[in-house]
Formats: sequence, C-alpha cells, structure tokens
Amino acid sequence: MGGMSSLIGLSNLKRRFKVAYKACRNSGEVFPHTLLISIGGCGKTEFARAIGYELNYHFVETHAAAFKKRDQLFEALVHHSNEAQRQGKPLLFFLDEVHGLKHNLQEALYSVMTEWWIPTDRGKKFLERFTLVASTTRFDMLDSGSFVTRFPNVWEIERYSEEDIRNIVAYEFDKLRVGYDYAVVADIAKRCMGIPRLAVNLARKVRTTTLSTGSSQVTLEHNFRTFDLEEIDELGLQAVHRRYLAILAASEVNGKLTPLGIGSIAGKMRLHEDMISGSVEPILLELNMISPTPRGRTLTDTGRAYLLRKNREKAA
Repeated sequence: MGGMSSLIGLSNLKRRFKVAYKACRNSGEVFPHTLLISIGGCGKTEFARAIGYELNYHFVETHAAAFKKRDQLFEALVHHSNEAQRQGKPLLFFLDEVHGLKHNLQEALYSVMTEWWIPTDRGKKFLERFTLVASTTRFDMLDSGSFVTRFPNVWEIERYSEEDIRNIVAYEFDKLRVGYDYAVVADIAKRCMGIPRLAVNLARKVRTTTLSTGSSQVTLEHNFRTFDLEEIDELGLQAVHRRYLAILAASEVNGKLTPLGIGSIAGKMRLHEDMISGSVEPILLELNMISPTPRGRTLTDTGRAYLLRKNREKAA
C-alpha cells in the first residue's frame, strides 16, 4: 500500500485531497466522509488506500455485498472502531461498491455518519469519529437526496488521459522486467479506453505473448498477436462489447429494434448487472453505439454500422 505519490495521474483529485487533508490537520477534525465515483477499473480502491496511507488511519477495506442486515453493518463499525482505538488512530472504513447496500442500510448510516452513534436495545451507542470512504460504479442506485448528501466530498474519477495510460503501461513493463519502446507502449495505450485496469491487464498479456516467443523485448508484432488472440480491436473494444451490441441487434422485430433492460441483457450474457453497467455500457455510451431509453437500451446507427463492419471483417 502506498500514498498519493505512488498513483499515476489523478492530479486534480490529488489536489482536492491535499486541501482537505491540510484543513482537517489544522482543525484537528477527522477527514471528511468521501464518495468516489467512476466506471469499473479506474482505481477507486487504490485511491481509497492511498487516502488511508497518507492519513495514517486504521484502514479497513470492506465490500457492501457483505452486509445484508443493519446489525451486521453496525457490528463491523463497532468492532473496527474499537480496534482503531486500541491502535490510537482514527478509523477509515472503506466500503467498496456501496450501491450494493439496500436503501434501508444506506439510511441506517445517517446517524453514525453525522452524529456518531448507532441505535441499540439500550439506547444510543456513540463511536469515535471516523471517516467513511465509499466507492461506486452505480451512482444512480444511491439515495442522492439523503445518503449522498452525508458525504462532504463527492469525487469522480474520470477515465485517464492517454499519456497517463502510457505511463501505466511502461511502469507495468518495468515491473515485469521486459524491454519496450515508445511505439509499443503507445500502441497498447490507445486501446485501453483510458482505464488503468485494462492497461495493466493488457501489458501483462502482451508480456506473456512476448515470453512465449522466447524474447524479453516487446515488439509491435507481439502487440498485434496479443490483440488478435484477445479479440481486442482498434478502438479497444473486446468480445464482451460486441456480444452486448449483437444482443441489441438481435432484438429487432419487423425492422424495429425493441429496447432491452439491463437485467435482460445481463441474463443473455450470463454476466452480473454490475459488470454490464459499470464496465461494458459506459464505453459504448461514450462511443454513441447504444442509447438508453426509459424502456431500455437500443442500438444506435453508429453501433449498427460498427457491427456490420466487424461482421464483414470476420467474413473476409
């Protein structure tokens, strides 16, 4: 676990953190509750860990899916609050994919986030002041009128610049101890769609291809072999994106597309809805290949043209 200096990019968020950190250090208050929003793979967890490292708080990493009942959530907060006290540190409670909490559990956090107490059979139990850092890929599933307002910091992690992605790919190659040049790194970066997790994964796949040829120097040919093997095209779209688009295209009845809900799409793809909404759809939306409607998702002319082109390439 490292601090902010270990993270590539995120310059604006780092500045925001620095201002908030100096303010709470000068005031003696705990760091404000912080909500991190982004599509999947943009480093929310790494940023939360970096916050904990910089603050030197007792850092606890949890996942919203682990809490089905209010008592489970309260027991975890009490337990980790006591552990933080024993260490003489404030608690930083990181709750990943917080949209996984049902609204009644989001509501259960109101009092402890603002007044530092939880209800018990014997009345109110007060906790030491702590910092809640939560992350989500589905801001739309949070109670924005109440729960979200309990977070003084609501920070969005946007897709990374191509320059930052190039630096991430180069850093990964350095860790993996393979040689490379700028052209190799740039060629990989342009297919990563600004998503650091994809950059790391693709760098590792290219390294595997390189080592399989008996070389330790990555070349463009190794890149192309990897892209072909992994079915990654010139836009960075993968087979999962094309499956999604094909499902929408297949919904056409009598020349008219029928909108499909995300649950229906996820079922046909045999993937969890969170993966669809957090990782697959955002890119297709940005590329204007799909359109959200009140009745569901539909294929746009751009998406249809892309599929036709790929089908022609496949048939050639």
